[in-house]
Amino acid sequence: MLGILSSTAKKETHLKYFYHMLNSYIEYKDKSMFVFTIDDIDFLNKTVSGNSISKDGMEFIKTSIPSIIFNLTHHRKRTSIKKARKLASRAGVIMINEKNRFKQYMIMEMLSSNMQTQDIVLKYKTRMKKDIEKYKDGFFVLSEKGYDYSNTGHLSDKHKFIIFNKQDLLLHNDYPIIITLYAQRGIEGAWKVLPGRQNPEGIVESDALFEKIKLAAIESAEWISCFIPILGFSTVNFVLDKNFNPYLVSLNGWDPKILHENSDNKIGIDFMNNLFDYTSFLSIKQRGGVNHVD
Repeated sequence: MLGILSSTAKKETHLKYFYHMLNSYIEYKDKSMFVFTIDDIDFLNKTVSGNSISKDGMEFIKTSIPSIIFNLTHHRKRTSIKKARKLASRAGVIMINEKNRFKQYMIMEMLSSNMQTQDIVLKYKTRMKKDIEKYKDGFFVLSEKGYDYSNTGHLSDKHKFIIFNKQDLLLHNDYPIIITLYAQRGIEGAWKVLPGRQNPEGIVESDALFEKIKLAAIESAEWISCFIPILGFSTVNFVLDKNFNPYLVSLNGWDPKILHENSDNKIGIDFMNNLFDYTSFLSIKQRGGVNHVD
């Protein structure tokens, strides 16, 4: 049974989504999932309370901690972070996407260290909040963890920011067009791409352009997973220059938007197929099977 680590705020959304998927498609008739939050865990007794989902319905139960867990949260509270680390470090537990937010200047450094991916990284600067006022014209600013491209005012002075030059980039309303792809591990741990919001208004993409961006997303996720090995789902954001060359501007883990956008189409099915394929691959590794992909 695959564990789904949720949050109190998102648990109902996750329950509805996975219940819908497991009961709407015959591919998942033999699958089961267990949705819980970090506060549902009893570490002392090695048990957890939560909702079991299968073709037979949904049931609230207490059970042993699942051996494979897909983390759909970004913990902010210190107590939750501490519990999540404790869960991920337990013997016999594999947590997919233990973290879902990464420091973007570290992502840029990782990608710049590889000849295969260094050409898709824009030139960038890192600055503290007090220093970014001078970069309002001609630049765009990305917050430290890469999920806020414009509203940086509410963030702490202790945050670092990534500064990109807008010169030669394809713009819409004087702002770079952001293209999002979702990369996910599937059969034997291999990375695949789920199309995200890759058709923004004002862009008519050719098949060749999409393939170029898709390859860049896979190569980026593959290389970053060398540093973050249990990364199983990645949200990759690109901008384009005026020659339609893609450049990566941020890479993080789970994006909750995929559940809202893709519950009733091929992308949602592909997401679920990849999730179960990767879980099966990890189960074989846990049992001492052959590891084809690292």
